[in-house]
Order: sequence, then structure tokens, then C-alpha cells
Amino acid sequence: PSSWLSLTFWACVVERQLASLSERHECSLSEGESR
Repeated sequence: PSSWLSLTFWACVVERQLASLSERHECSLSEGESR
């Protein structure tokens, strides 16, 4: 059970990291385009 909990926890962390990275990437791209 503990392994499953850790897996779900890591999955959530990875998703948040990817989301933040994609958002930052998009923001930087939009800034570059505007410039």
C-alpha cells in the first residue's frame, strides 16, 4: 500500500511540474513573440 501511495504522490508531483513547465514555456514563448 505504501508503494502505491508514493506512486500516486509522485504522479501528482510530476503532473504539477510538467504543467508549471509547460505554462512557463508558453509564457516565455509569448513574451519572445511579442518582442
